[in-house]
Amino acid sequence: MTLGDVIRLAFEWVYDLWPLRIVNAWEAGIRITFGRSVTLVGPGLRWFFPIIGELIVEDVVPDVNTTDLQSVTTTDDVVVTFALAWRYRVANLRALYLNLQDHETSLAADIAASAARWAASMTYADLDGNEEDDSLPDLVFRDVNERWESWGVELLDVSLFTFTRARCLRLLMGD
Repeated sequence: MTLGDVIRLAFEWVYDLWPLRIVNAWEAGIRITFGRSVTLVGPGLRWFFPIIGELIVEDVVPDVNTTDLQSVTTTDDVVVTFALAWRYRVANLRALYLNLQDHETSLAADIAASAARWAASMTYADLDGNEEDDSLPDLVFRDVNERWESWGVELLDVSLFTFTRARCLRLLMGD
């Protein structure tokens, strides 16, 4: 351990015991005392009791994420590869922390699973939707929206990020 590491650790220790935090305009916070979520706090200079509590701060402005590429075979045996873009915001920080672990990863996995399930149950022609049918993003939105609201997340929009018809190839390697 170098002298720089010791100095950094000393500053972190003092910061951890400092009873004031700033919650920025694009953030919200939860003041926790004795392991219980006590109050939701908005922007400004906020206090907490360092040894018996903490202040957790999270961005609450809209964010846009994308799923990883997924390859799915439709009901008419066409292989498609796609990714979805989804826009969301944290609507209730307390509910988010009480109901969901590692929210960014969990939300991405939930939306990818819903998209794969819906795409596998549709024909290639129906994936983009038309006047009579719902598109894949519309179906995914309706599928996850209510669940996400119970987790404290407001889903704003789902759209196709990439979409292509693909051929499935298998590489044989190993033994």
